[in-house]
Amino acid sequence: MVALDALVRRGLATADDVRHVLDGRGSARGLPSARRAVAFATPEAESPGESLTRVVLHELGAPPPVLQQRFTWEDGGLFADVVDFWWPRFGVVLEFDGRIKYAEGRWKNGRSPGQVVVDEKIREDRIRNRPEVNGFARTVWDELSHPPRLAANLRSAGLPLP
Repeated sequence: MVALDALVRRGLATADDVRHVLDGRGSARGLPSARRAVAFATPEAESPGESLTRVVLHELGAPPPVLQQRFTWEDGGLFADVVDFWWPRFGVVLEFDGRIKYAEGRWKNGRSPGQVVVDEKIREDRIRNRPEVNGFARTVWDELSHPPRLAANLRSAGLPLP
């Protein structure tokens, strides 16, 4: 899933392109799974962590979220906070946090890791304070390896799961 999302996100191929390749494989082993994965692929997952989170959410039976939801603000100019996963019906936000956000230069923009954390907390508070947001959760790589932890996290944020 990670590779398929990256492929379509980067414009290297469309889902139709991949389906065409699969159709040429006849009855090769694994084709039904590959076709399901292609149908699930999206260019809106912006990182491997987000792609894997989508898979785990699907396996948990979560309702499909809106990806990359923009919350706009007018504060001396128009700007937006973009969240990874949004369930408008329940007012729940989920953010995937990889360590790269706090360590790699292209994400830090000259800020220290501590300032990145503070800025992220301010951003989270801004989002939490929106009237349509009822719950906010974060997930990390380790939680994706233990889906019951993610499920508990999401339930506590207000997302009903089976």
